[in-house]
Amino acid sequence: MSPRPTVERFVVVGVAIVVALTFVGLLRAGRETQRDVDEVLHADTLRAMRDGAGYYDAMDDALVAKQGVGASSIPTVRPPAAFVVLRFVPDDRLEAAGALVLLASGVLTVLLAREGPRWAPVAAGALAGLWIVHFAPHLYLHSEVWAAPFVLGAMLAVRARRIPVAALLLVAAALIREFSVIALLTGAVVTWSDRRSRPWWVGAVAVTSAYYVGHVVAASRIVSPDGEHPGYGIASVSDALFAVSPGSTLLAWSVGLLTLVAGCWGLVRGWVGHDLAARLAAPSVVVLLPLSVWSGRNYWTASWAFILVAFVPAGVAALLGDRHLPAEEPAR
Repeated sequence: MSPRPTVERFVVVGVAIVVALTFVGLLRAGRETQRDVDEVLHADTLRAMRDGAGYYDAMDDALVAKQGVGASSIPTVRPPAAFVVLRFVPDDRLEAAGALVLLASGVLTVLLAREGPRWAPVAAGALAGLWIVHFAPHLYLHSEVWAAPFVLGAMLAVRARRIPVAALLLVAAALIREFSVIALLTGAVVTWSDRRSRPWWVGAVAVTSAYYVGHVVAASRIVSPDGEHPGYGIASVSDALFAVSPGSTLLAWSVGLLTLVAGCWGLVRGWVGHDLAARLAAPSVVVLLPLSVWSGRNYWTASWAFILVAFVPAGVAALLGDRHLPAEEPAR
């Protein structure tokens, strides 16, 4: 007898949890009185773009308004793709748009978790939802949040051997946030043995390269030698915990550590088990997770948190010696 009906019920429950917690996050966003300084920066950029300014001029003006001087370096200037789209979203709909993107990431995380134990979609949905509650009020305009569902979708696509879909999704992610270039290059490497996939990856890398050449040229025009350099680094253990957690409470630290330890172990198990989704995502996690801690940038967690959450159930099962069958295998 196949366990598929039970698995599907767990998926439905996991998705329902994500929907409920996304709604909680949206409510929190509506009640938030203190806005993240970078959210203000991004919102000011979008307003100027709606008034007719180009992206780079709008970003330059917003940076000057925020800190008195322009950008200190090219990496300070985000790639323009997300802003070009979001300029068409009214100010009072931006939080809802961000919540929809987070909801998409949560649902994709649940679907990715189906490769673990049968209960994995429910656990992944609950964990992803807690991260969403954290992200929704403060990070709805951050590029990391907007790139995440494209990377997660590419993981599902490459697992299903739908290489053209994976390549297109990773191009979209890379145009939004340069961190996603890691996943794009990894995708080309892990599927290169499939000759039919090579033209897609060559095209994807070519398009992304051309885009970033243009971005570097345009961004260099607004870089100021007197620009304020962002401060990186952590000052305490609590800073390090916050850098990898959905908040600064004991519960948030527990969620962060569970995501970190069990998620990494599950990702390793997936790599060893030749799961293409794990192999696609692992290098990004290896690079971006330590960078999040080193920099103290909590919002960078959106680049890897959902990835690890998808592998947490498999990691927990492995750490506890759980021998439950994967969802796709027949029961014995």
